[in-house]
Amino acid sequence: MTPPFRPALALLLATLLAIAAPPTAGAELTRTGPGLGVIAGDIGKGDGARIAAELAISGVRAVELRSGGGYVAEAIAIAEAIRAAGIVTVAPRDALCASSCFLMLIAGSGRFVH
Repeated sequence: MTPPFRPALALLLATLLAIAAPPTAGAELTRTGPGLGVIAGDIGKGDGARIAAELAISGVRAVELRSGGGYVAEAIAIAEAIRAAGIVTVAPRDALCASSCFLMLIAGSGRFVH
């Protein structure tokens, strides 16, 4: 028979671990020069709206993509922002642009893989 406090203790421990766990790093938009940027990292929850807003005000005209993919809905939101702003997308040969990252790549007004 399980002591009555064991389930409550397990719930308390799980809650504390969830609170103490660091947030997962998502994709980031970094400006690398006038009109140039890089979107790097795995696409996580909330990245779509955040990066779309950053793209809208950043003045980026061409963006390099370096992502293993991630949440499809978030990638679609970024892709829509890329398409709306007429941004050129680039997937460098030495970088990974896999899975949902491809949705961002094909949204570019010009698409380059080199």
